[in-house]
Amino acid sequence: EVWKTDEGEVGGEGGEDVQEEEEEWDEEKVQEVRGMSEDEILTKLRNVVGSITGQPPGSVDVSIALTMVMDSMSISQFKGMLERRFYCRVSEGYLFRDDCTLGKLCVVVKEGKAGDDDE
Repeated sequence: EVWKTDEGEVGGEGGEDVQEEEEEWDEEKVQEVRGMSEDEILTKLRNVVGSITGQPPGSVDVSIALTMVMDSMSISQFKGMLERRFYCRVSEGYLFRDDCTLGKLCVVVKEGKAGDDDE
């Protein structure tokens, strides 16, 4: 049996991981996201965090580390949403850094990746 996850497929013969190929992104949608203003991106990021944590989006502080707002399972879920909704890739380790805030992720979304992501 094979289960789909945000990170690929898990299961199969003998329980080994089956990695999906990276999803192709619609270039028009990617450009639409990259063209959004920082305020629009921050609003959308706050909405995503609010939907995961159950907090009102307006109460999500954009200047504190994600690890202060979300637990590890929530951050993993957030990573998948970043990739699917904002067309950007960051390592999970990057999201656990003390300096990873929604304000910083706004720049990451505009660029499509984190320039200082070492992983």
